[in-house]
Amino acid sequence: MLYSTHHHGQAIVNADDEVGRRWLASLPDAVAVSMEGHINPNCHGRWLKAEAVEYHDRGATIRFASSWGDGEIGKPPDGRV
Repeated sequence: MLYSTHHHGQAIVNADDEVGRRWLASLPDAVAVSMEGHINPNCHGRWLKAEAVEYHDRGATIRFASSWGDGEIGKPPDGRV
């Protein structure tokens, strides 16, 4: 598997494509992430999905839902948090 030699302790997998969904099926401890809402909270442990992304002169505001709770983060145009 891609990056399997990099033992960082966490797998974060994109659930928006078929390959990612297959990886999630074989990695039950992975964090599933989605920009397109492809996460069923009842079938996977840890997850995060974007609910809305708003672009503006100050960067972007991202509203998300997750297994840890819901929230909102802002990003300036240069990408720093």
